[in-house]
Amino acid sequence: MNFFLTILKLFLCKRLIFHNPPKSDLVVFDCESANELKNIIKKYDYFILQVRQEKINKVYISFELIKKFFKNYKGNIATAYFVSILEVISPKVVITFIDRSHKFSDVARLLFNKMQFFAIQNGSTYHDVKKFIYLKKSGILKYELKDKLFIPNYLCLGQFDIDNYKKNMIQIKNFFIVGGVRLANYLLKKKNKKIKIIYDICFLSDGYTLGQDHLLKKKGMEYGFAKSVKYFIRFCIKNKLKSIFIFKRFKGKHLDDEILFYKKYLNLEEFDYLLKNSFQRDPGDYFKSYYASEQSRVIISVSSTLLVEFLGFGKKVLSINLSPTNIFDFPIKGISFLKNVSFNRFNKRLLKILKMSNKEYFSSLRMSNSYVYKFDNKRSSINKIQDIIDKHIYV
Repeated sequence: MNFFLTILKLFLCKRLIFHNPPKSDLVVFDCESANELKNIIKKYDYFILQVRQEKINKVYISFELIKKFFKNYKGNIATAYFVSILEVISPKVVITFIDRSHKFSDVARLLFNKMQFFAIQNGSTYHDVKKFIYLKKSGILKYELKDKLFIPNYLCLGQFDIDNYKKNMIQIKNFFIVGGVRLANYLLKKKNKKIKIIYDICFLSDGYTLGQDHLLKKKGMEYGFAKSVKYFIRFCIKNKLKSIFIFKRFKGKHLDDEILFYKKYLNLEEFDYLLKNSFQRDPGDYFKSYYASEQSRVIISVSSTLLVEFLGFGKKVLSINLSPTNIFDFPIKGISFLKNVSFNRFNKRLLKILKMSNKEYFSSLRMSNSYVYKFDNKRSSINKIQDIIDKHIYV
């Protein structure tokens, strides 16, 4: 009965297309990927497969699809439908930017012998694996990433991600180091425009500050994230420096929640400083944060992916973890990382970084910055990914 009710609800809420989807060499799995992948996929004949229930606005129905659906149905309607759609489209390559999608992994397990599946790394991985291990041990989740992820081909930021996933037994068959799509899109948009330094310090807010993450329920965790912002504000006021604070979320309810989070922990002077030295981004406007980061002498955050990207790009960064866990410890130690320090140590370290030349800073890292992000100024990540896709499409 539940099976038929689910099918009925799906059909009633969507536009029905009574024929097969078009044949395509390339399928983009999850429409959330499409905009950020547009510079990669524009040269191909592609089909965008909507997989999120709230995003699916049409359902394909044909005799061939129905026949395949019942053959593929093993208890999960969505998986059977997506597998059937892909079998009908028969692409050479299926690609996604949502690399931790459980549904992508479910479908890839069933079809990786028939077509090539590629997941492009969306964000830094250094805290994700440890986070899932913690949530499993705490009983909050019943699984770890290694229990859910299956990626035939992973297009990643750097060698660290390969070592991290192998160490934690994540099911990935092949790795390709290509750098990151977002930074590549930003560099393509700005072209060869020279960026002037405007700010001394740029602080990148972290997504966990929404207060919706289970980790923040651990004593002291939430305050640890807010405390790093208090240090940043105090440092800039004390040393009379120009700064910019970049909220994680875009304009709307989520940004309002993020602002309320900081209001909860900052005093009136600090909160006023934060609002006066920040900007709000329109939905989907990733580039504004990239411009502000490049316009800054030093970039600070707890665990933003932009830290990894700009460290690889050649900018000075500082990761500060004031929370009672090692989950958010930066993978490259040395001058670039501080853990549970006093404000005086933070002040001393950041002043030192500001005074250092780039050569002095990077020689003070305990390993090469390219370990976490392999940046290639001769060939874009976009072109590298296209080269890999071409090998499977143009055969």
